[in-house]
Amino acid sequence: MRGLAIYCGLILGIIVILKLTGDRYGIVSILVLLEYVGIAFLLVYGIGFFIDGYYIQDEKIVYYHNFKRRKKDLSEVKSVIISNIYLYRRNLRVNIYKNGKFVHCPWITLFFEEIDAGLLVKDRKELNTLKVEHQLYKNCSKYGFIYKNNMDKFLMNFTGEVYIAKTVYLNFEEEMKKLFGAKVIYIISDMGGEN
Repeated sequence: MRGLAIYCGLILGIIVILKLTGDRYGIVSILVLLEYVGIAFLLVYGIGFFIDGYYIQDEKIVYYHNFKRRKKDLSEVKSVIISNIYLYRRNLRVNIYKNGKFVHCPWITLFFEEIDAGLLVKDRKELNTLKVEHQLYKNCSKYGFIYKNNMDKFLMNFTGEVYIAKTVYLNFEEEMKKLFGAKVIYIISDMGGEN
């Protein structure tokens, strides 16, 4: 969003300067150039949207985000929080149709340091990605991504603390029981969000 604001400011600045100088042909050529720059900007942003993600290899998680590649040992994960998905930068909800209604997909956040679990129990309308990653634990070392079944093996064997939003647990109870079995998990009461 910052890049888009800079781009728009640049367009306005150039138009004002050219307007003041009265160079009509300059305005047209600059606008054509900026149109191509704008298209390039949207292409880059679109590619970034689709290449965000991760894969697991040799007990490591390789994570791509904002054109950066990072790698961590899965053995370093201290806690897992499973919340309702809300991609704040894209103002995006990802829903699936399940049991006769649309529900938010689960979002998994892996934490590589100890977290204060007390922050999760405050009254809230919905425990979602925005609250977990960008408010409550903004400065913690973490990776977050939409749930995929390639995380099942890791989650089944994970021995650290697992916190799940109640709305996620109720919507995916069968899957959560399969993943965590008889292990102790903490279900965080939340009121759910708007679909």
